Amino acid sequence: MSSGSLGFMNSREKVFSWSFLVELMLLLAYVVAQFFIITGDYSLWLLLVVYLWFMAIYWLCFTEGWAVPYFFALLTGAFYLEISAIKEELRKYTQNKHTEAVIILTNMTWFEPDSFKDTSFLSSDIRAITTYLKKKKQDFSFFTNPSLVDVEKIMADKNVEEVYFVGHGDTEKFKLSSRETVYYSQFDDFDKYRKEYVHQLHCGSLGGKKLMDYVVPKKNHAGCIFFPKEIFTKDIKDELKSRAELL
Repeated sequence: MSSGSLGFMNSREKVFSWSFLVELMLLLAYVVAQFFIITGDYSLWLLLVVYLWFMAIYWLCFTEGWAVPYFFALLTGAFYLEISAIKEELRKYTQNKHTEAVIILTNMTWFEPDSFKDTSFLSSDIRAITTYLKKKKQDFSFFTNPSLVDVEKIMADKNVEEVYFVGHGDTEKFKLSSRETVYYSQFDDFDKYRKEYVHQLHCGSLGGKKLMDYVVPKKNHAGCIFFPKEIFTKDIKDELKSRAELL
């Protein structure tokens, strides 16, 4: 019997083996779970999970290992818990209202390719911000799905004294979603958009003009938060903690 025939028979044996059927069932169950999670708009990190799952499919087809499906099941579970934690944390607070302090959050549209590389924030960031604002005794509100129009209205509202941009961006711009970007230069009108403080809780660099350069009096610049580097959750938490200790 030729080696080709032996390979064909081995393939048939694998197809009808219990282990292969169980692997197939795990795969189908996972795909269905992904569909319901994505269509339910559970945003954070989901595109990353989808991409990694396609890698897992490859290994399931061409290796005999059982570690891969379990690893990706655990990974999805971790992301799901983090997404749930963010939603639960935000439900505790006022949303989409003009208040003394407003926190504008990146809302990534995870069906877009850009979402794979543009991370936003974690539940621990939300807790760090709210802990800080509570200590300042400020009335605050989260904007969780902001548009360019929303941001313009917030910046033009004189009753909003302080604005936080939290998520993905750089020195000169902020990602509202994977489809919309706000450029800070559009607020180059001090009288119209004046704020007491603005905070860029996202990555930055040493070059370019910051939002505070356009809308905040120079005497208040020291009170504005800006990171001239790539940052992580720890950087935000440490900065807010150090400022809270000075209150």
